[in-house]
Amino acid sequence: MDLNGVEWRAEASDRLFSSQNTAFVKEITLRRPFLDETLYFSLPSDIENSISNTEFGGEILVSINEISFLLKKGLAHSALTLSSYIIEGLIRARAKKMGIYKAEYDELTFGQLINEGEIKKIIPIGLFDEMKALNHLRKPSAHFKGVSPIVEEARIGAKIVQILAQEWFKPEGPRNSSISNL
Repeated sequence: MDLNGVEWRAEASDRLFSSQNTAFVKEITLRRPFLDETLYFSLPSDIENSISNTEFGGEILVSINEISFLLKKGLAHSALTLSSYIIEGLIRARAKKMGIYKAEYDELTFGQLINEGEIKKIIPIGLFDEMKALNHLRKPSAHFKGVSPIVEEARIGAKIVQILAQEWFKPEGPRNSSISNL
């Protein structure tokens, strides 16, 4: 980490010796870490299977695969925007499964959807504020405002996707974990 708070990554250094004990030093080029190096984005297969069994499961999983690709390529605009799309899909799938889905939810923006009374109630504690922040961060990515997102903003959206998927779509079974099923 440099004095400006920027994290840098490098590969390992090697020192090779010849029979004449002459040292050869391998050069190391420092670079900023790629997005996928600091955020491992995937879902366990049992959660993917659970999502696939919802009405919107196919589209959600296709989008999750797409966001994984975007993160690996460091495409912050796209990853940030797609994360809110996936979250909307997860919300709709969960609301349908719980029997609280209303047709008018289809007309709501991301910000309106997360603020809707019945939806707000099912969002895990502590995650609502992060989702509101994501809504503010995604606007410049979805609508040209002359501001570029940064990698850390894309991480927020992807992390919310992971948390919601794990909280809401963990297969039913023995409750040995601290993650609760709503």
